[in-house]
Order: sequence, then structure tokens, then C-alpha cells
Amino acid sequence: MATPSTSYDSISSKHYGNLSNHTESTLAIKIIEDFEESNRTQFNIPSTQASGSQEPPETVETFQLDDCFAEPLESYDKLDGRLYTFYEFLKAPESPREGRKESQLNEFDNIPLESDRNQDPQDTKNRINQNLHASQSLALRHREEYHESFIMTRFFCCFHVGEHRDEQYKVAEPCPEPQKYSWDKERPDPKNFMFTNLENEVRVKKDGDISGQQFIIENCKNCCLLVLDHSASVTVDDCTDCLIIIGPCKGSVFIRDCKSCLVYAICQQFRTRDCELGVFLFCSTAPIIEESTVEFFPLRLYYNKIGEHMNSAGLSPFTNLWSRVHDFTPNGRQPRFILYKEPTPGSLSDFQKSKISKIFGIEGLSFHEDESFLFVTEADRNPDPSMERVLVLFKMVENTSIEKFYAEAVLFLRDLTTKHHLKLLTTNDFVVQKGELQTILQSKSVKHSGRIITMEITGRDVRAILSSTAKQLSAKDVVEIVAADKTSKYKEKLYRLAEVQNSV
Repeated sequence: MATPSTSYDSISSKHYGNLSNHTESTLAIKIIEDFEESNRTQFNIPSTQASGSQEPPETVETFQLDDCFAEPLESYDKLDGRLYTFYEFLKAPESPREGRKESQLNEFDNIPLESDRNQDPQDTKNRINQNLHASQSLALRHREEYHESFIMTRFFCCFHVGEHRDEQYKVAEPCPEPQKYSWDKERPDPKNFMFTNLENEVRVKKDGDISGQQFIIENCKNCCLLVLDHSASVTVDDCTDCLIIIGPCKGSVFIRDCKSCLVYAICQQFRTRDCELGVFLFCSTAPIIEESTVEFFPLRLYYNKIGEHMNSAGLSPFTNLWSRVHDFTPNGRQPRFILYKEPTPGSLSDFQKSKISKIFGIEGLSFHEDESFLFVTEADRNPDPSMERVLVLFKMVENTSIEKFYAEAVLFLRDLTTKHHLKLLTTNDFVVQKGELQTILQSKSVKHSGRIITMEITGRDVRAILSSTAKQLSAKDVVEIVAADKTSKYKEKLYRLAEVQNSV
């Protein structure tokens, strides 16, 4: 270790002037104190001086200073005691000085600082230089040892937490359940939204089991599969000899590679490919078939909450284009589908009838016309031409929900068809903007805006029955019975508007 280059001459001439003004003892003390201060700054060692009026700084458990450090320096008479205190500061002992043996003071206490004033000044000067050099070397060595111990002490103090800091740095106990945010959504299990690899089973999905999700039916044989909830889309693949009932579907029902299956479906779009099916269908758009042989029937269906599921799927019970089938792959000029207005005795096999008997009544399931939530129109049944046809406009008034509006329209039609035995020929559901009816019908007297359902009805005494039934409705101006001389014009204009809106 290199010794410091500071000399007595340089220190005395720079800081203390003439040596004659100082005694050896006083001068040595001043030199050591100056050297101590310079090294404290170099090694970043905190000062240990403490006035009697100030409280001693807070110390770490593993670093305790001697009690004599708190005593003020009154004189330099006890030089050995002061030097020993400096030595203890460097070594940082854990016990006070009292009780120590003389042998433990080491060489630092043996450095002579007092001398005879009558000695030769040059001898005194040389002796002080020697003592100063020895003191500086010893001090530097002890300071290096202290510096290492000081760093280690400060390092391990980082892991010590006092009692007064327990609450400040206390770690909170983990919550039993993780916090959930508004954007967090549980991902549904795909297994809950499919019927796959089933045989000779009856499976039912009830209200809330699907809740608008996609659904898959695949590789099933000789099964009764009921999807009595609203869905986003339904795909049926590779099924044989199955009875499948599909509740209101907001999107498409796509059936592929299925044989000898009977399907009941309510959907916005219906498609088949490479199938042999019998289909009871309610569809808001024209059905599409491809490389398929299909028998189509009008759908009569009721089960619990079918009305709510229709509203959730965004389907109107008065827009049904089930009979407008489009065949992409006709057999020459002959279509590959057949339309039945009613199920004939031979249209359903005994095997299919036995399946229907197994599921009848599940969730209030019914196929009877009088209980059906859906209506079958009579336009293609060649109604009696002698009967009058009356056009009725069923209007949605302000502050009425779409659910309530459809429910009232269904009750109104059911009363006409079941109680009074009138025939429903056609229905259309569309929306008109403010002033649009006046432009279309070229009549300033028509001022309604909003949703309208058109109903064309025929039967005996149809106008009188319609007038009496309309008066029983709670809301006024809900039903408008179009005059006979305006019926043709209203049908032409309004049916075209409905067709445009439904094709978008």
C-alpha cells in the first residue's frame, strides 16, 4: 500500500506558518486533525463530532460507537485518550472502551507525541515527521479496513427492518379472488356449444345455454337434437337419421353432407349442400340449396320463450320467405326441391314420427297451428276469389318496445285466425321515415313514421270483424283498415318498399 506523500514542511508552511508559535503536541494534533478531515472527505466517512446540545445520530444495530464519542473535546491533555477514540471510530468496536486490556490498544497508543521543549528543533522536527508518517500509514490502513466493513454494514442493513417500519413496508395479503375489470370476459368452453359424435341420444340446449354463440352439430346418428335458444350461427355436418330443431338463429344455418334428416329451423339465412332432407322452415331471406334434394314445409312451432329468442336474434315473425327457394345446381330444368303447403300423410316416415313423439312437450314444445308463435300464409293455397281481401296496417306507436309491438300483433292475428276463422294471405314488416309514406302513397293525410306490419286478410264479413277487433286494442290508431278503393295502390307501393328493405 502506498504511503501518503504529505510532509511536515509542506503542511507547516502551507497551513501553520512558523513552528515556533506552536508546541509539538498542539502542532501534531492540528496536523492529524487536518489529515483526518481530508481523508474523511476522500473516503466519504461521516463525521463523528457531536456537540453536547445535539442528540447522537441514529445508529445501526451492528455498529456501535464508544460512549466517549459523545463527550466534547475540552483540552488536549488527554491526547492518548483522544487518539484511542479515533482508533475506535476506525475499527467500530461493539463494546465500550472501559474494561479493555492495555495489550488491545496496539501500536497507536504507543506513538509518542509529547517531547522536551529544550531539545534541538531539528531533532524535534524529524521525530514529528517520523511519528506523523507512522500515524498516517496506520490511519490509512485502518481507514481501508473500516471502509470495507462500513460498506458491508450498510449493505446488510438494507435487509434489516426495524419494528417501527413493519407497518410502513407491510405487504398486503393476496386477495382470495383476482380483481376483475369491465373489459375482462370469461371465454366460454367450446364443448358447451356443440353436439358431436352422438348416437341414439336425445340432447337439449335450453334457454341461456347458448345465448347468441355459434353452435356446431357434427357426426351424429339416429339422434333427437334440440337447440331451444337463440344463436349466432349453426353448422350441421355428417348427420344421418336425425331430428334437429334449431331455435332463432341471427345468422345462417348451413347443413352439409346429411342424409335422411328432418330439420325444423328459424333463421335469417338457410343453406344446404350435398344433402337429402325434409325441412320445416322459417327464413327471413330466400333459402339456397346446392347439390341437394330437399322437401320444404312451412314451420309451425312453439316452445317456452320463443318470442324472446326471436327478438334477441333480431328476427321478425312477419317476414318469412321460406317458399322462395333458389337452387344453384338444378337437374336440367327440373328443380331438386319440393314445396309443401302442409305435411301430407306420406311426407313424414314412421321413423320420423316416432322421433317427434319422443320430444313433444320438452320446454313446452308444440307443432300445432293454434299454439304456434309463427303464422303460415294462405296466398299460395288458391283462396276463394269470392271472399273480400282487406289490407290492414298495424302501426307501432311511440314509447312502445319492439317486444311489446310484436306480441300485440301476434295476439291480434291469432284472434282473427283461430276465433273468427279468417285467413292470413301475406304479411310484411318494414320501417318508414318521417314523410316517406306521404311521398310513396301521394297522400298528405298519411303521416305515420316508424315500423309497420302489413296484413292481407280474407274471409266472411272480414271488414266488420276487423273493425270490432281493432276497437278492443288498448292503443289508439294502431290498426288502420285500408279502404277497398285504395287497397291495390297501397299493396303495390308498400310491398315494393318491404322487398327493398328485406333485400338489403
